[in-house]
Amino acid sequence: MKLIKPTAEQAPYGLRALKMVAEAPGSIHPSARKLIMAAQEHLAGTRTEIDDLPPGNFAGKYDSIGQPGIAPRLFRAIERGSMMTRDLSAGFVVWPYVERTLDDLRREWNVVPE
Repeated sequence: MKLIKPTAEQAPYGLRALKMVAEAPGSIHPSARKLIMAAQEHLAGTRTEIDDLPPGNFAGKYDSIGQPGIAPRLFRAIERGSMMTRDLSAGFVVWPYVERTLDDLRREWNVVPE
C-alpha cells in the first residue's frame, strides 16, 4: 500500500477532520487520540497537540457523524484498512479477482474481521 503523505500545510486540515469525527460522541476517546497522534507523526512528521487545533466550521454539514457508534466504527474501519496488504485505491483493477471468494481475498489481503 502506498501512503500519500500530506505537506506541512495540508496536515492541519486532515487533523482537524479527524478531530471532528473523534469528538462527535462528546469527547475524544483515548484510543482515538493515540491513533490520531500516531497518524500525524508517521504521515506528516508533526506532533501537534490535538486539543490545540482550531475547531472546524462544520455545523449541520455532517450531523450523521454525531450519531451514537459512528465515530468508533469509522476509526475501526481506518484501523482495519491500514492493516491490509493490498491497496484498493488508485490503479486497482477488480476483474482478476471477481471469481475468487470474499473469504479467500480477506485472508490474502489481511482484511481483519470487524
